[in-house]
Amino acid sequence: MGVSGRVNFDGTNLRVVMPMYEEVKRMLQSYQYCLWRINQNKEMIEKLRALAEKTSPSYSLAPGGDTKDSMANAAAKIADLEREIDADTARLKDELAQVEFLISSLDNFQERQIIEYRYKHGYSWRAIQREIPYGRTQIFRLHMSALEKILSLIKRWD
Repeated sequence: MGVSGRVNFDGTNLRVVMPMYEEVKRMLQSYQYCLWRINQNKEMIEKLRALAEKTSPSYSLAPGGDTKDSMANAAAKIADLEREIDADTARLKDELAQVEFLISSLDNFQERQIIEYRYKHGYSWRAIQREIPYGRTQIFRLHMSALEKILSLIKRWD
């Protein structure tokens, strides 16, 4: 479905302006990435906590070897990283909720189903065609209609 953008010439620069629905598609495509990042963040938190549990004082006969300070520093670094990861996870969950809201706003069941298969579940067009009893052209039409409705909703927010 190759829809090209329009070309603008402002006197010095020639640039292609992508249709707004391409931006909507990017927003919807971020769903899978957000899920992946949230899972990565969960794994990182688990690793940090396991590392914190393994951290134990090491005693040295060398002078100035203060193990309490090094353990406190390690614990502080782990706590800082956990806060950063938690903040990132919260932001990603907000993005997921936004995409979920946009998808759930679609009244037409077939449009919603196509958008969910394509962007939430990462189905190829061929796989969507196997799931939905429509031809490829009709699936593309429903997809474009859904994108236009989502774009309209986004424009109302602004």
